[in-house]
Amino acid sequence: MASSRQRLVERFSRRPPVLAGGLHAAIEPTDDGEALLLVQDGERELRLRAAGLAVPYPSGLASLLSSNPSIEAVLVERASAGLQHAAELRGVGVLDLDGRGQLRGPGLVYVVSPAHVAAGGRASAARAPARTAAASPFSAKASRVTRTLLSAPRRAWRVTELATAVAMNPGNVHRVLSALRGLGLVERDAQGYVVPEPGALLEAWATQWRGARPADRVELLVADELRHATERLLTALDGHGVVSGELAAELSAPHLPAQHSIVHCTDSRVWDPDALRELAGLPSLVARHRVVIDLPDPGVAHFGETRDGLPIASPQQLYVDLYRDPGRGREAAEHVRREVLGF
Repeated sequence: MASSRQRLVERFSRRPPVLAGGLHAAIEPTDDGEALLLVQDGERELRLRAAGLAVPYPSGLASLLSSNPSIEAVLVERASAGLQHAAELRGVGVLDLDGRGQLRGPGLVYVVSPAHVAAGGRASAARAPARTAAASPFSAKASRVTRTLLSAPRRAWRVTELATAVAMNPGNVHRVLSALRGLGLVERDAQGYVVPEPGALLEAWATQWRGARPADRVELLVADELRHATERLLTALDGHGVVSGELAAELSAPHLPAQHSIVHCTDSRVWDPDALRELAGLPSLVARHRVVIDLPDPGVAHFGETRDGLPIASPQQLYVDLYRDPGRGREAAEHVRREVLGF
């Protein structure tokens, strides 16, 4: 059976991407998910040793290059800004099915960002239909599966075991696993479902997870000490809350002094946005901190723990929350990943 890398290379060879600027691309499969990538611009030609990258995230790229450092370019279904940046740091080219990416060689440079393609219209804008939130393995409830897989990334899980752990119907769990397998993020062996690259699964979840709906999210500016404000809100939730964001990161892996916190409410019966606003106090001209309270899927509290008297989210959930938060969040997320998660 062909591997996901081989299938990806075959897609490229059957229908090479349309390149901007009148350039021409050809892909000649060689062996085991690798290919010769030819890019022509008139009489100029760029020849690169390429490989299919079925897991198009920085961790997947690092794994591929560690096993085959001679690869000069990767072929992916969609080139994200994060992957392009990681590839550029390693001196590796990227090309996706829509002609986006970056390729460099003697006498020829090709760089097309997603925004450029959308504006110029030179490349196909939609080779594959956009994944809807309901079908995504990273939607609110479906994320319980990813969160559980990452809680024990070396374990082989059976569907029934996962269904029990995440309190979901086995059929729904199987659909989520099938979607993750289709993305190359989960594999199945004789023992069950396994995660070949936990870092890639974590990155995919962080970039695609949306969390609570905007209607179920309240942002407050508070003037008093961040922890005190967070504790008041937890008390108002009657024990149905878990802390994330910079405050949880400071307790899990001290790095930067916390300036904001996230409080996930895990029970809709105690969710009262107006009462929470009143508890936080009136907006202040000298507001020092920011607290976000939301009502996401209760699974956000799974695998959490108590630190210094506060219930905090699991390091996997913490990474995702920080990754998507503006400001210093991404830096704090990577610190938690290095110091706590290790993948």
